[in-house]
Amino acid sequence: MKRRHAVFGGGALLVSARAAPAQTTGRLRRIGVLHWTAFVDPHFETMRAALRELGYVEGRDILYVERLGKDRADLTAAAAAELVALPVDLLIATSTGAAVAAKRATSTIPVLISAADPVAAGLVANLARPEGNVTGVSLMQF
Repeated sequence: MKRRHAVFGGGALLVSARAAPAQTTGRLRRIGVLHWTAFVDPHFETMRAALRELGYVEGRDILYVERLGKDRADLTAAAAAELVALPVDLLIATSTGAAVAAKRATSTIPVLISAADPVAAGLVANLARPEGNVTGVSLMQF
């Protein structure tokens, strides 16, 4: 579970780099969060806390838009498409199923993933150089 904390903390760093101009321009950054299950991943709070520590205020600098896939590929794909259509500045996928849906929904919005085996799932070509708009961590255990 600590690996997910690292992923979401890494997301905070990615967002802070992209959102830094938001403090000077006043632009609200939308972060889309796609969950495979019907429940919000409790580890997502780690990223929120990290962004708060960096000085980002929810509602002023950042707006989180969360969607739930309810354990169904069709609902998760529809939720991913909805987030892309908003649009969002970053799309976070909290599981392999959500990551697959997010990658299929966009090739331009950065997608931060937490996936069991991103290579086997077809999310990235290889772990060393993921290429494209998908990055994150692999949760493979040996």
